[in-house]
Amino acid sequence: MSGRLRLIGYRHSVYTRAARIALNEKNVDFEETEHDPFTGEGVDNPHAFGRVPVLCHGDFTIYETAAITAYVADGGLTARRWSRVARGSGRVRRR
Repeated sequence: MSGRLRLIGYRHSVYTRAARIALNEKNVDFEETEHDPFTGEGVDNPHAFGRVPVLCHGDFTIYETAAITAYVADGGLTARRWSRVARGSGRVRRR
């Protein structure tokens, strides 16, 4: 899958930290942007309630820490063939 990988998070959030650790463990190159969920300051957050973390991978957006870490672990960032499986897995886990 192609597209810029961006993690939207809050530096004091343990949930953002967990997503960051998962990405770093897989040696994934990503851009991190700041969004304060308490004040709304920072980048526009695609999550309906402004929560963090949010992972944007091209035109695919996923939120909730468990879904993000599963998406990274399931290979959504590597092999194109696995990308569809990981996307479906991530969508199920985020609900």
